[in-house]
Amino acid sequence: MNEQQVKNNDSSSPFSHEIILEDLNNDTQTTISEREWHVEQGNDLSSFCLKFTFVPLKPELDPSHFRFVIHNEFYLPRLIQPFPSYVASSGCFFKVCQLSKLANARSLKFSVLDVTNGSLYPLLTIIVHHQDNNNSSDENPNAAQLGLEWNLHLRYVIDVYNSSRTLVQATFKMALPRNDYPIHSQKSFMALHDPSLETDENGNQYLRHDNLILKPGYSTRLHYEWRSTVRSRVVNYLDSSLLTAWTSQLPNDALWLENETGIEKNHQKVNEIRAKLLDSSPFFWNFVRLLFLELHDRLHVEHIQEEKGCAWALENGKGDCTEFAATFAAVMRNLNIPTRLVSGFKFNEHSRGWNRHAWTEVKSPTGEWIPIDPLHQMIGFHPHYLPTYVGNWIKEVGEVEFSIEIKSPRHVDETKLRQYLRISAWIDG
Repeated sequence: MNEQQVKNNDSSSPFSHEIILEDLNNDTQTTISEREWHVEQGNDLSSFCLKFTFVPLKPELDPSHFRFVIHNEFYLPRLIQPFPSYVASSGCFFKVCQLSKLANARSLKFSVLDVTNGSLYPLLTIIVHHQDNNNSSDENPNAAQLGLEWNLHLRYVIDVYNSSRTLVQATFKMALPRNDYPIHSQKSFMALHDPSLETDENGNQYLRHDNLILKPGYSTRLHYEWRSTVRSRVVNYLDSSLLTAWTSQLPNDALWLENETGIEKNHQKVNEIRAKLLDSSPFFWNFVRLLFLELHDRLHVEHIQEEKGCAWALENGKGDCTEFAATFAAVMRNLNIPTRLVSGFKFNEHSRGWNRHAWTEVKSPTGEWIPIDPLHQMIGFHPHYLPTYVGNWIKEVGEVEFSIEIKSPRHVDETKLRQYLRISAWIDG
């Protein structure tokens, strides 16, 4: 195991701190005084603990203003722990064990978050060196350093069972992964049933299966296989650019600044959130971190059967990924910052499968769309996200991964006939 040291007492931090590495097997302790601790892939960290000791630099410090945060390079939190009330008088410590479970990411970061202004004070980064570091990218040295590059092979499947007694002719559309996502480089693609390609006004692409015959009592399967190279890219969420630098007056951004159904940017509670957080920080990334906390404080995470959006979520105090994304987008648009909803799939590390998910993209001052997931508090181009659609499905269609249009027979009630079509869709790979 290669140990390096991390600088103490960042001058901007409200605390002085000490980091001790404890080896439980050998009953030894080592002071870490550098910002990075490098380990090789395969090192067993199960016997090691990190002890972070904090002493406030000012006696009048209010401990309720700070959180001890463990997160990865995409600011995806593993832990957000409040400081104890006694820290102002006697200091405190946090002890983190079972590092092997935490360090399954390419890097693990320990920080202090000031919840009054969104400032993030980095303490220590554990960097895990993998053997695939030769997969490098000149434009993204972080990806090369962390080895975040691999091949992805997915299969998107739709099964349709016609339980009616009627022969049905229909058109099916299946969403494709977005071809403008910068970390995916498509290598090969294969689809059955000879579909045509359809692109909408927002650049979303679909495979269109026309004149599909669904026989009574039979099941029909549609699927495609997609292979790509994935090269992740992290975003500098410590950048100190102002909110005003992200605002836009460009005509082609108007679509992503609208007040619309599901993204009610002029809602009273959206105005309240905007005013409250603007009083705390004028910096973009600090504001984003504060907005993450505010949304999780206001909204209880709960699966919602229908797509409700921002206004409903704020009035009812709950929502799932769609409501979190829509409310985040509404606040950003209230600030005149172009923001769009994104629908697609997210890889679940625990179930090892892909689930439907919704998040947002915010247009940066350089014109690049940056993924931000307010439900999981993630920032950047994470490889576990597969976007298939951008736009407001809350007001439009409600279902964007696939759609069906019944062509015949005209004498049968289409709404009733749809109830006989049992449709299941999933991604594996």
